[in-house]
Amino acid sequence: NGYYELVIEEKHLRKIVAVWERPLEHSPSLEDFDTGWTGIPAIVVLSYNTYNSSHRLCTVYYWIGLNVRTGGVLWKRSLAERPQILKASGNGLLCATSDGTGEIALWNMNTGKSLGTLSGHRLKVTALSFSDDGRWLVSAGTDGTVRLWDMRKKREVRTLRGHAGAVRDVALAPDGQWVYTAGDDQTLRRWRAATGEESGRLKGEAPFLRLQLDPDGTVLCARDERQSVWVVASWDSPLRVEAFSKVSWRESLPGFRAALAAATREAFHRDFLAAVAGFR
Repeated sequence: NGYYELVIEEKHLRKIVAVWERPLEHSPSLEDFDTGWTGIPAIVVLSYNTYNSSHRLCTVYYWIGLNVRTGGVLWKRSLAERPQILKASGNGLLCATSDGTGEIALWNMNTGKSLGTLSGHRLKVTALSFSDDGRWLVSAGTDGTVRLWDMRKKREVRTLRGHAGAVRDVALAPDGQWVYTAGDDQTLRRWRAATGEESGRLKGEAPFLRLQLDPDGTVLCARDERQSVWVVASWDSPLRVEAFSKVSWRESLPGFRAALAAATREAFHRDFLAAVAGFR
């Protein structure tokens, strides 16, 4: 219906990187968005300012499902508050959100209908990640745990414990076999999803904040609190680059792409360029 115009960067990156709003009744502001690797549908969170019955200025939040190909609005729902975490499944069927509590809400991306909630974390949920087929969801929290959920049965199947402190980000390999975590304890960790066994650990010098996997799930990129970026193709010989504070870390653009661009501009050493040259 022409409400929105969306621009999608290279499809294999599996992200919508820009959304522009055409004039709407309330002149809304974009708050958040996500989509699966199919790109259809997309979930868009919007807000606008208005006056309530007491004549006080307040912010109203709502979200919509969009058919990216046609621009048509599939559904629209009001929100009590802005979701702090919004994650779409790779197949574009499910969406998971969390509002700063230990609960995770599940939604049908095509209809906007609630599919229930998942409870397990004792404290705030900090990150969510789906497998590409939407079968598995992994969540991280400030309670120091990482939890693996079966989306067919809507229940927890495994809890990964080991981080000393909050887990800030989590990434699930596209095939669902590996889980990667970033923690306040200055470690990056790799876990076997099937057993919960830790199979790799990297000790840094500052808390790790963000993770990004390449589309094949073979190379991990992480940013720490000091703005250093670590590229892990091998857990025995990770690459660390200090100058990445110059690069805007956008969650809509995988860190390895930003890393490659920065390395090209700054002429970093050949080993680093060789490690990232094959990234798509």
